[in-house]
Amino acid sequence: MAEDYSDLMGTGMGAKKETKPEDQFFHSIYIPAVERDENYMGVVETPGKLQIYGVDHNLNEVNMIILHVKQVLVKREESGGSWKQTCFSFQEGKLSKGTSGNVCPRNREEREKVPFCSGCRAEIIITGVYCEANGNVIKVKDKPVFVFLRGHGTKCKSIYDYLEEIRTLEIDPVMFPNDIKMETSLVKNKRFVTTVTPAKIKSPNGKSMVNIFKLKMSTKVDEKVIPALLEMQRRSLPQFKEKFDYSQTLQENNSSEVSGYTSQPPKQDPPKTQSPSKDSVPFDLDSMMTEF
Repeated sequence: MAEDYSDLMGTGMGAKKETKPEDQFFHSIYIPAVERDENYMGVVETPGKLQIYGVDHNLNEVNMIILHVKQVLVKREESGGSWKQTCFSFQEGKLSKGTSGNVCPRNREEREKVPFCSGCRAEIIITGVYCEANGNVIKVKDKPVFVFLRGHGTKCKSIYDYLEEIRTLEIDPVMFPNDIKMETSLVKNKRFVTTVTPAKIKSPNGKSMVNIFKLKMSTKVDEKVIPALLEMQRRSLPQFKEKFDYSQTLQENNSSEVSGYTSQPPKQDPPKTQSPSKDSVPFDLDSMMTEF
């Protein structure tokens, strides 16, 4: 019977189930610019400190082992004093298209030549497993914690610089010695714990200071763990696409609300919950797979 009415989809009303911050699969790392009221956990977030949505607050550093790295294209236009997203590309395949239906130019220079695409900007997403500086995985409710940060605007350069530092690192391959391109793309960023700290730089107009993420390599990850990290990356790919591939959602409802694409989580006032208790354990794939 349902198939008889399938052509009406898109003209009814959708209902998205809200997920509690602590129950989300990927938790945003962000830096508040100003002090805000108590958040959902009763914590006052300190400006310039790192926050992990639903997990931890007011941190000087966050450590993680990188899983996914993805560049996307986003176009926003100002309307009525707010910014609305008008085109998005998850950039899959050799000939990627945006939600507008346009084929995406290959780089910034080519985008500038196309009037519709000239306002489009590249953004970078990095996800990882939350851990301590020594590489021990931090678990909440006996599950690993997956975090992400997003670079856009002034936050892009420091992230790209770090990824380029890893890309050019001279280190012997451990997984794909006969395919250096794959080794560089998938493995190199997992060879070290990545330490994220907050920093400030001048805004493009030089009139203010803005928060950015500063990334650096720290503890070397045991080579025996790399295959398990790749497997974790593979198994979490559906959740990654659900969270960050906004193209389908934008096409369906033409909304400017983007899950995972705001600089920091929206202000909420749900019932306050206590900060979750955390454990730290050595990396072990079998014990980490309870999330999948």
